[in-house]
Amino acid sequence: MTDGPDRVRKGQRVEAVDTLASLANEALKVLAKQRVEGSITLGEKPMAFLRRSILKFDSRSADIVQRLRDMRLSDHAIIDHYIPETARRLGADWVADRLGFADVTIGSAKLQSLLRELVEEESTKNLRARTAGVAVIVMASDYHTLGAMVLTMQLRRLGISTRLLIGVDFEESLPALRADRFDAVFISASSTKMLSELQVFIKKLRSEAGPGTPIVVGGSILGTNDDIKTLTGADFATTDPVEAVQLCQLKISKSNNVKAV
Repeated sequence: MTDGPDRVRKGQRVEAVDTLASLANEALKVLAKQRVEGSITLGEKPMAFLRRSILKFDSRSADIVQRLRDMRLSDHAIIDHYIPETARRLGADWVADRLGFADVTIGSAKLQSLLRELVEEESTKNLRARTAGVAVIVMASDYHTLGAMVLTMQLRRLGISTRLLIGVDFEESLPALRADRFDAVFISASSTKMLSELQVFIKKLRSEAGPGTPIVVGGSILGTNDDIKTLTGADFATTDPVEAVQLCQLKISKSNNVKAV
């Protein structure tokens, strides 16, 4: 099973404002969950470096990641804490008019690139046998990817083979879904604006994957309605990756502490 991310979307222009709004929203959710579970202190020196770096057009993601590692930050800390907090601050600066359109466009795109760098590196270096296979899907009509990329890393940290499909149109995704018979499908969604499309997508997905493959809906869409599971036709709805794995009765090989997204 292939663990690397696949970009199915072709030629679709992602507007910076929509991307930033989604980044900030997901970041706030992650940070709120972390505050409930315990206080987290972030180093201001790496935070300042990360902010400066993502606002530079010519900065390279690989170089930023390596510098953060040189500051003794683990990849887990970068993904679970530093990127969400940077996204939150970026959103706050946008609202307060401390950053302009060009700045937030570069910054939000760079945060996505950093996560992609970490996801791809993890998929190539971590070749251990895994205990289950999961597809993490972001639909073509959805602009956000940060939450799905964080989720992918968290699932892999639990020892689950995970394939990330970004910008998925159902017909275009069928070859990938048929090639890898997944043990579960997780769909990351951000808005009720896509509710009708999501219902149709899940119905088609269920007919293709079969009744024995659980489908989980997560993401910021869960904050818009108390019964997203019923409205979408999914088997489960949760923003907690560990709970999702347990609900799908997937076996995990690790018990690493991961956060909800």
